[in-house]
Amino acid sequence: LNLFECAFVALTLPRYRLAFILRTALFCLLPAIVSLSKLVYSCLWEFYSIAAFLVGAIVTFAWVGRTIFADMSGGSEPFRTFPKSVYSMFVAGVSEDFVGIFLRSYTDHRWMGILWLLFMAIVHVLLLSLVLDTLVAAYMVFSEQHAEEVAMRKVKGMLKSFRVLSMASPREADDDVSIVEEDFLAFVHELTASPRIRPMTDKEASFFFQAVDADGSGSIDSEEFCGICRVLQYRFFATRHLSILADWCPKLWESPGFQRFRAFVEGEDGEIDEEEEALEEGKAEEEIEPRKPPGLDRLMNYVLLLNLSLVVLETSYDLDHIPEPTIFDWLELIFSFIYLGEVVAKLMVVSFGEYWSYSSNIFDFVSTWLLLGTSLLESFLPNELDTYANMLRLLRLCRVVKQLKKMQSVQFMVRTITKLLMTAQEMVTMLGVVVFFFATLSVQSLGGELYADNPKLQETEYLEQHMEVLNANDFCMAFGVWVVFLLQEYQPAFPDAVSQVSGNSYVWLIFPTFYVIGVSIVFELVKAFTIEVFITLFKERNAEHHRRKKKDAFERCLENFRISLRSQGQVLHIRELGDTPHAEEMREAFEKLKKQAGGKTGSLARLGSMLALADSHSNHHAGGKHGGHNDGGHHSAHGGHNDGGHHSAHGHEGGHESGHKPAHGHEGGHESRQKAAHGHDHA
Repeated sequence: LNLFECAFVALTLPRYRLAFILRTALFCLLPAIVSLSKLVYSCLWEFYSIAAFLVGAIVTFAWVGRTIFADMSGGSEPFRTFPKSVYSMFVAGVSEDFVGIFLRSYTDHRWMGILWLLFMAIVHVLLLSLVLDTLVAAYMVFSEQHAEEVAMRKVKGMLKSFRVLSMASPREADDDVSIVEEDFLAFVHELTASPRIRPMTDKEASFFFQAVDADGSGSIDSEEFCGICRVLQYRFFATRHLSILADWCPKLWESPGFQRFRAFVEGEDGEIDEEEEALEEGKAEEEIEPRKPPGLDRLMNYVLLLNLSLVVLETSYDLDHIPEPTIFDWLELIFSFIYLGEVVAKLMVVSFGEYWSYSSNIFDFVSTWLLLGTSLLESFLPNELDTYANMLRLLRLCRVVKQLKKMQSVQFMVRTITKLLMTAQEMVTMLGVVVFFFATLSVQSLGGELYADNPKLQETEYLEQHMEVLNANDFCMAFGVWVVFLLQEYQPAFPDAVSQVSGNSYVWLIFPTFYVIGVSIVFELVKAFTIEVFITLFKERNAEHHRRKKKDAFERCLENFRISLRSQGQVLHIRELGDTPHAEEMREAFEKLKKQAGGKTGSLARLGSMLALADSHSNHHAGGKHGGHNDGGHHSAHGGHNDGGHHSAHGHEGGHESGHKPAHGHEGGHESRQKAAHGHDHA
């Protein structure tokens, strides 16, 4: 189609091109747009109901206004015709320009203020707020169902992989399902060959297997297998905890004075142990006495406050163009060496790898050397680095702000913002596609029309507000127009200017159309997404304070790994990989399937029952939201994997048949592990 359109343009040279439609269609094939299309479809039905009330209210008040001003002169300009009256009421209802529309009529007829107050209360306050409320409610329902569906699908994939692997492992009974360490190591070796899974050595895999094997039987069940699978969604690394001084100067390291220095820099180890023991005993986090910050951190907080006072004084001198006293330069140099002493003190206690594993320490290290270098250069070159010194002085303010991260409210907001930035890619992609379509459409329709010397734009609000830089003469300028529309929700100066300069009397309608599609639906969904993320994290924070710690297989695995590394003088660091926010939903999905299957997962019959229940949940969600598509379509979309779970769930013919050979000689075991790894990767 694109080649055909190019040939058509070369032969006929039309004013308008259709390539932007084809490019937008290609953007709509992005996975983010395809997945969000279900969300938009589910929210549209809720949006239509409130939109009908909104349109009805605007049309009703437009008819009332047209009827009242049919035989009146003062203030009747916005209501000369019924279409103009509808547009005037639309602008007054959805934008901040209602004062300009109602002011003349209210000035000439004060009693009209009652009508306009009623209109603003119904449309501008009530119905527009209900649009956002409706989309937030619809989005939260969809998000909850989607999270449950994703968690159930992941658990289902793990259980299928476990069933295939258990058939390749030796079993004491035909109905017993478990995985021995040898087959698990072969499975991990096959699975980590995928570029989507982080590499894992046999030593690491063996350790995780032993850590999650709580009873020490040499085999793991389905619950323990799911715990290890959750570990694979994280990237973890270990760093040496103690500084090299522990090896180079053991006498100094063990001396009483240096022990007190270590406690001053790092805090008491006993406080950490007491906190972990309290969590292991099942105490809620709110019942545990918070750990006191190390003495060095408390001292640096006072130093930062003094440094902040110095920065404020220096800034006041600079703004008033008053020469700074010489002592200010010496104080800056002293503070720089104090910050350097903080870095050196920490590196004397912990290793550089442990120090560098925290982003806050990286910031301290870089800013310390920058500030110290700036202070030294400023002493030797006082007139050459004044501008850069003032800019780098802001790093001291950043260090002060960084200390706020220790406050729980600040930690919560940082976590919320980070979560939004990490998970808002799909929403931002959809919003970008909508803006791209309207930007290219406006370039085709309005290119070369909006410029300052156009006589048709004289005495328009567009020129009076000096908005000529916002035009549609190229894509970048048009992109700015629609960004302004998103943030202002509706700017009537643009459609008014377009109606004056365009030869097509209907081109200005692209602006109300963008308001409906881009602002009222897509942009409001972005707001609903931010609200849903905030509410979810807020609930999780409150739940963490009141929830008693009950460790599952995943947490036991990480805890045993952490304890083992600590005994070797190392510290475990964990980073999330991929889509890990559904951990709690996965746990709930597994417990739900386990409870419905009878409470135990140690037999092939119960495993088949759990898979059958997972299939029923998948079909329920698919049928309820997508017109009854069965789960088999999902598997065919991932390469046509054969399920085989129905045999195990309804008589176990396939399960026993495929299980006998591997149980008595491991024939086909490698093929089973490949199948399990391939299926788990897709899951």
